[in-house]
Amino acid sequence: MSKPTPPDGPSPSAIDDAVTVPRAEQAAATSDEPSAMLISSSALEERGQGSLLKDELASLVGKVLSDRYVVHELIGHGGMGAVYRGEQVHLRKRVAIKVLRPDMARMIELSVRFEREAIAGAHVSHPNVVAAIDFGKLDDGSQFLILEYVEGTPLSDLIGQGPMPLDRTLSISRQIAMALGAVHEKSIVHRDVKPQNILVDAKGAVKLLDFGLAKVRVELLSDQGRNAKPSPALTGVGMVMGTFAYMAPEAARGMEGVDARSDLYALGVVMYEMLTGKRPFEEKDPGLHLKKIRSEDPPPMRERAPEIQVPPRIEALVLRLLAREPDRRFASANEVLAALDEAAVAPEKEPDKALEKAPEAAPTKAAVTAPKRLDKRSLILIASGLSALAVLLLVVVLLRGGSEPQEPPAPTTSAAPLPSPTTAPASAPTDIEGADATEWAERLRRAASRKEWRPGAKAFLALGKLDPARATGSELRGDVVAVVAGIGFETSFTESDQVFDALENELGSGGLDVLFHVVRTRGGTKASRRAQDILAKPGILDRATPALRVAYELRKAACPDKRALFSRAADEGDGRALDELLIVKDAPCSAKRDPCCYREDAELKEAISKLRAKLGG
Repeated sequence: MSKPTPPDGPSPSAIDDAVTVPRAEQAAATSDEPSAMLISSSALEERGQGSLLKDELASLVGKVLSDRYVVHELIGHGGMGAVYRGEQVHLRKRVAIKVLRPDMARMIELSVRFEREAIAGAHVSHPNVVAAIDFGKLDDGSQFLILEYVEGTPLSDLIGQGPMPLDRTLSISRQIAMALGAVHEKSIVHRDVKPQNILVDAKGAVKLLDFGLAKVRVELLSDQGRNAKPSPALTGVGMVMGTFAYMAPEAARGMEGVDARSDLYALGVVMYEMLTGKRPFEEKDPGLHLKKIRSEDPPPMRERAPEIQVPPRIEALVLRLLAREPDRRFASANEVLAALDEAAVAPEKEPDKALEKAPEAAPTKAAVTAPKRLDKRSLILIASGLSALAVLLLVVVLLRGGSEPQEPPAPTTSAAPLPSPTTAPASAPTDIEGADATEWAERLRRAASRKEWRPGAKAFLALGKLDPARATGSELRGDVVAVVAGIGFETSFTESDQVFDALENELGSGGLDVLFHVVRTRGGTKASRRAQDILAKPGILDRATPALRVAYELRKAACPDKRALFSRAADEGDGRALDELLIVKDAPCSAKRDPCCYREDAELKEAISKLRAKLGG
């Protein structure tokens, strides 16, 4: 699953690196006194309760498990079990085999956690997540889990070499965010996101692994569990589990308060560490660390690493991920992706307010903000008694200095301008079922946050009829993509066909933009495959903007064919094309052996520089 490590090396098990703090010991973890009550498996081993001889572990090498998997080599072990390199004997496919020791399997909670790790890995199908393939038991009671084998380097090893370049940090961060988006879509919370659980392969692809501490709602993942009772909580009230250096502040109160935003906090710690070579807080004592993250904001990066210059927009994004209050972080991994895309376009710019703090309440019908590309300043008109459309037309007239109202442009972002799909006819409805566009947008947001895909699909379809530019624009992009991915998974719902039909046929180039964003951020899901099928249809991209066409072609082109698109990407592309170019540039390779190595390619560097100047100017 990773580069083989010596048997004495780091533990492959998330549980082995975990820290548990029972409620009775919470006071120690949050008081002024250092806590001496934190328990980990390494402590158990020191007490003689987890000792395991190497020859006992090695005895499994050469054996065949369940008549299907032969064990070739021990690559790591810890207090709970071991990880081996193996092979599926019939398919001749290399696999990783994770084994939970028999004595640990008799501990009911650990046994159930191990099974849930298997279930979680089996239900998240995404290129950036290590897949679980099979699960079973041996004759001695040991449980084993068969995982996708990944030949890669732990991100912790790369960080250990010093601060990482900005472009590579952003590329890795995007892939981690995409992985978390796929995980959270299944109502799974990883709860142990850290560099040791992130592998980077030779091509720069990222894999998130180890769901040993994940919060999994098994009843939501299979048809047979739909009518089952909710999964029982394995973590007692007030219990803290995880790697304390990457824990979110709310984890100090117990795991019952941890949700998807806690994983995003851990991503913030990882990004901070990649950029500076240091974590925001370096307390050695877990209790003092938990107290500090609950009472202090992370220090500016220049304080931790004065020699490193981190662009303000990037630092603002990381600090928002590290907000102490969950509500002030990004609401979802999709929002993080959108912010990363925008920040990557012009990283030197001053941070947007949206990156500095969580968004305020949505504007009312009487408040409209002028599009940024018409004026650098934000213009808000409060017009009592005027319709939202009338106010928007007035804004455009004032900004353009004309006397005749002109058609308002679609909302844009510097990362990916999204043109208005189709101008609504004069007879277009102003409400559906008594609700106007603003109300349907709020319903869409609520549905996305609650993972209620059918109401979310209904809200999106209504908004698409009332205000197509808003339905496909950047304001709601994260929520729309979440709903599209969610309803795409539920293929038995009629709303699923309606949503994809609207994106393909009714919402113009804006609908195609949404489909491409689904492909980029939800790879491996049913929604992504469906979006890819639509975009691949003959003639579909003829209706797309030049920027979308070149980004799509860059993504789909074979390695040798990408060079022909560099110049076009610089001339026609936007933030999406820039992101694709950076992926090409960051792919690890050897110029002497790889004819597709573009790392030092002058033509690619020129295209990136030109596109950055165009978008950031």
